[in-house]
Amino acid sequence: MLILLIIIATLLPYTVYLFELRRREMDFVERKKRLMSEKEKIEKKLFNIEKRFNELEDKLLLYERIYDISRRMQKVVSIKEIVDSFFEMVILESGFKRMAFFDSKFGLISYKNISSFEIKEFFPEKKRKKVFECNVGGEKLGWLVVDGEGKDDILFMLLNQFSLLYEKAKLYKEVEELSRTDGLTGVALRRYFMQRFQEEIIRAKRYGYIIGVLMIDIDNFKKYNDTYGHQVGDRVLKKVARNIKEAIDSSDFVGRYGGEEFSVFIVSKDKRKIIEKAEKIRRDIEDKTQVTVSIGVSFFPENAQDTRTLIEIADECLYMAKREGKNRVIFKRC
Repeated sequence: MLILLIIIATLLPYTVYLFELRRREMDFVERKKRLMSEKEKIEKKLFNIEKRFNELEDKLLLYERIYDISRRMQKVVSIKEIVDSFFEMVILESGFKRMAFFDSKFGLISYKNISSFEIKEFFPEKKRKKVFECNVGGEKLGWLVVDGEGKDDILFMLLNQFSLLYEKAKLYKEVEELSRTDGLTGVALRRYFMQRFQEEIIRAKRYGYIIGVLMIDIDNFKKYNDTYGHQVGDRVLKKVARNIKEAIDSSDFVGRYGGEEFSVFIVSKDKRKIIEKAEKIRRDIEDKTQVTVSIGVSFFPENAQDTRTLIEIADECLYMAKREGKNRVIFKRC
C-alpha cells in the first residue's frame, strides 16, 4: 500500500505536467492556425494590393502613352491624319482591330481593316456592331463603330482624347475654308485660286496634260448694281458662280478673281474640249440666269508656262471678247 502511494505521488506531478503540456500544445496549434489564417489574409491582401498597383502602373503608362500621342497629335490639323492616328492607337491599346468612324454631319470619314463590301454593316444605324458616340461638351461629333473583342474602358478613354482633337481639326478646317473661300459666292478667293493653279501647273509639267485658263466677266454688271441695287448684283454673282461650278468637273477649279470677274482652270488632254467647256459655261449662264458673260481663254503649255503670263493672256482675250460685242468666248491662237 505504501509502495502504491509512493508510485501515485511520483506519477501525479508527471501526469499534471503531461496534461499541461498537451493543453499548451493544443493552444499552440490553435494559435498557429489563427496565425496561418491571418498570414493567408495578409498575403491575399498583399496580392490584391500588388495586383492593383500593377493595374495602376499599367494605367499610368497607358495615360503617359496617350498623353504623349495626344501631344504629338496636337500639331496635326488634318482630319484624316488625326483619324488614322486614332485608329492606330485603338488597335495598339484596346485590342479592337476593325473599325469605322462616321462624322455626324458628313457621314463616313475613314475605316480600318474593313473591305468596301463590308462597310455598310458598320453604319451606326444598322446597330450590328459596337457603337461608341464621340461627344464634346454635349455636342455629338460622330460615332466610332467597332467589331470584335477589345477593352471598352480603354477605348472610352482614347475616344475622349480623340474627340477633343477631332473637334479642333474640324474648327481649323472651317477657319481655313473661310480664309480660302469668298463669303458671297462660295468659290475660292483669288489668292487660294492662284495657289491651286500653281500646283496644277507643276503636275501638268510632270504628266504632260493641257490646262485651259478661263477669265470670265459678267457683261454690263454695273448696270445691275446701278439700276437694281447691290443686293440684286450680289444675287447675280451667286447665280453665276453656282452655274460655273455646276458646269465644270471635279478636276477643274473656280475662283473669284475680283469684282464681277471669275477665273477657272480646266485640265484636259484635248484643247477642243476646253473650248467646248468654256462655251458650255457661257450658254448655261445665259440660259439659267438671264445674264451674259464674256470669256477669255489661254492654254498651258501652248501660250505660256507660268501662271502670271497665262492669266494676262486670258485677260487680253477677255477684253477682246468685250470689244467684239460681249457674250462670247475668245481664245489665244498661236
